[in-house]
Amino acid sequence: MSLSLSRKTEKAFAVEFLPDALDIAGLNIYEGHADAGVNEFPSLIVYSEGSTQHPSIPVEMGARIVKLRCKLQVDSRINTRGDIDTWKELIVSKMTDDLTGIQDILNKPVGTDNRLIKGIHFHYVEMSDDPSDFVETDWIEDMIFNVTCEPLDS
Repeated sequence: MSLSLSRKTEKAFAVEFLPDALDIAGLNIYEGHADAGVNEFPSLIVYSEGSTQHPSIPVEMGARIVKLRCKLQVDSRINTRGDIDTWKELIVSKMTDDLTGIQDILNKPVGTDNRLIKGIHFHYVEMSDDPSDFVETDWIEDMIFNVTCEPLDS
């Protein structure tokens, strides 16, 4: 079974990019569509909410903007507000300021291709929203990114 472009984007960031890019001891990173029943705090759930046609790239290219939600959940009895603010800043920085790093890891390399997720090319990532919530004793920080990508032959 082949994954949709949205699911490939989710998996690529949750499995291949963020675990190595983030240096946060003890942070558990989950795919929203694959690990829904598992959630050990502190956690980052990477979830693709869907995609839309890119407005300025020809339809034939198949380029889409995938709405990727990164939900950071932390128990306030264990971690401080400073922890979650620092982690959120790092996540946003890695997602928006390190496009070369994202492309080096997730796009098809020259030579041997050892990526888990193939058949996708990432062009750009920008942050679109960052809602915040507090539920019982948990801080919840959402970071929503627009990821411009296109399908490629593997």
